[in-house]
Amino acid sequence: MKKLTLFIGTFIILLISFSCKKDFSTPQSISTNQIENKASIPPFPFAWETADYMPTPPGISILVPWASGSNKNFPIDIAYDFLQSDGWELVYQTFNTTALTSPSYFALYNRYRGLLRYYLYLFPNSPTASTYVNHGIDITGSATPHILNYIGQDIVDVDIKQRSTTGIQNYQLQSTGGWYVMQYEIAYDPTIATTPYQNLNFQWYSKSINITEVNLSGQINGTLKGTITQPGSTPTLTGTGSALIKAAWEGFGISILSLPTGSTGLAAAQELKLKEGINAGISGVVKNLFSALFGGSSGSTQQVSLNLNAQIGLNGSLTNSIGLANIGLVIPGLQDGLTSPGYTPGYNNPMGIFYLSAKPKVNIVNTIYNGNSGCSGTFSGGYGFYVGPRKHDYSIDNSSFSVLFNPSVINSNPDGAQIQNYDQKLVLLEPMSYTSGSYYCPVISDGLVESVGNYTDVRVGLTNSVRSQPYYGSSIPVNLPHGNLAIRVSFDVVPNNGAPSTKIIKTFWADRVFL
Repeated sequence: MKKLTLFIGTFIILLISFSCKKDFSTPQSISTNQIENKASIPPFPFAWETADYMPTPPGISILVPWASGSNKNFPIDIAYDFLQSDGWELVYQTFNTTALTSPSYFALYNRYRGLLRYYLYLFPNSPTASTYVNHGIDITGSATPHILNYIGQDIVDVDIKQRSTTGIQNYQLQSTGGWYVMQYEIAYDPTIATTPYQNLNFQWYSKSINITEVNLSGQINGTLKGTITQPGSTPTLTGTGSALIKAAWEGFGISILSLPTGSTGLAAAQELKLKEGINAGISGVVKNLFSALFGGSSGSTQQVSLNLNAQIGLNGSLTNSIGLANIGLVIPGLQDGLTSPGYTPGYNNPMGIFYLSAKPKVNIVNTIYNGNSGCSGTFSGGYGFYVGPRKHDYSIDNSSFSVLFNPSVINSNPDGAQIQNYDQKLVLLEPMSYTSGSYYCPVISDGLVESVGNYTDVRVGLTNSVRSQPYYGSSIPVNLPHGNLAIRVSFDVVPNNGAPSTKIIKTFWADRVFL
């Protein structure tokens, strides 16, 4: 019996010892990615196309943003633009059936338009004095992508990599709660696919602000007829007084067309050209616009999103500001984004449709002729003479850049798309005509003349320009500048599934190279 007891005791000790060794050895076989995967939270399932209510715990009911009866604090034009067939994918989602989150939001991304759209829900609360909602995105981490370069700019500088952007919407906080929508156009960056999540994240924020006036293009408006967005993390919205900022006035085309003349907040000439540009864009023509998206559908309504550079004055006092959200998020398409702790994207391809590999160059051949190229007026004292005329012959150096299309979108897959009707045109902005007293020397060029935002003289599709000017001095200047140059790119993104196409228009600053 003693031997049996001793044997059983020894067996138990060995069994315990073996179990302990197994427990200690198991964690050593778990990789770092596997540990992080246990902390990752994929989006809670949400059939947003057919749902009437958001996923919530029992006893709580929240209508989807586009439902009849929901409080919609966003442009009605985009309310019903959410169809998967049109390219919308669920990226982020905090609503679920077990617990309420704060803040509560979800986000859709349109792979055919490069639009990231956040839907933020605010629960009923005590009344708060507010006039606008301030929102934006910051990039955190050591990586330096250019994914925010389309936001707040109607003419893009390829060499600049924006790390933050901020915007203002004309919606107040409602005591009854409701939905707020913030939308951002993302530029394609191929480096995203090889960047680890530790080096790159979004910091998405929103807050209410209370400021008395917005002055858009010289006209005081009690309410803002759209959204203004500018590069930088902090708009001029603090303190007391007046400040002028250069920003992109963003709007949805259908709303702008339906507004009475004089109610957009733009100068009359700008408003007319803007509406002409929207009508032209809807019909497939590129005119009077530097940056726009025409595409998608909601019934028979075409969705339009556009930027228009403008001088915007912010006047009065900022009396209060309340934070609504300040959320760090993993960017879709990162090398190991799905292994990050916390909420991970439901869509995990790099965002954006296209970008340029480098700043375009325009070659210029400068020729000097005799004459005055249309100059009028006379000189007094005999000390002046006409320079030129100088003729500039332009050609886009297509070897200086390439167009980078996102291969996760532009492909032959059923959910992919094709590029059609690609076009690029040289743009001459604000030609430098010389006017002084009785002397006037215009710039003469080919191409079409347009007016876009603050730019009242834009030559599009030109190949040459001629200019001279009165000049005082002992030598004639070389390579007399004729104005700033840019390249306007336009094309159609045509989905392979038969969904409506999207026309994308983007304009990029170009460098001049005198040959």
